[in-house]
Amino acid sequence: MLVVASLGWMLLAPAWGAPKFFCEEKIYDFGALDCNQVITHAFTIHNKGNQPLEISAIRTTCGCTVAKMAQDAIQPGETAVMEANLDLHGRKGPQHSRIYFATNDPDTLFTFLAFQGTATQDVEITPKFLAFGRLEGEEQPAKQI
Repeated sequence: MLVVASLGWMLLAPAWGAPKFFCEEKIYDFGALDCNQVITHAFTIHNKGNQPLEISAIRTTCGCTVAKMAQDAIQPGETAVMEANLDLHGRKGPQHSRIYFATNDPDTLFTFLAFQGTATQDVEITPKFLAFGRLEGEEQPAKQI
């Protein structure tokens, strides 16, 4: 009797349906941008299922990235936007930053969206700091670069 009831549940489950997460652009490539910029991108998330898609537990790989959604659930057949910012200040070279989150899609319980590209600098000064040592009285600091 228990086996028959379990099989009945399994047969009925597909009829109830499920949400289906889809994002055409999971990775946003911003190319090469100046390191003094904050990049803003809107990731469009689709629910291709027939039950509401819930988005929760949004986390990022570093403090330079912030992501948020205006709503926690996306109705069947609808879309929502996850707004994300990547702050390039103080960064240089190749950049990879991910936004992790959970969904109630049984096929995509955890997933990510990402930024990738290169932070550039017009001028790079090396070393970043100069040490003048201890100065006495009226001495003026001077170094030749």
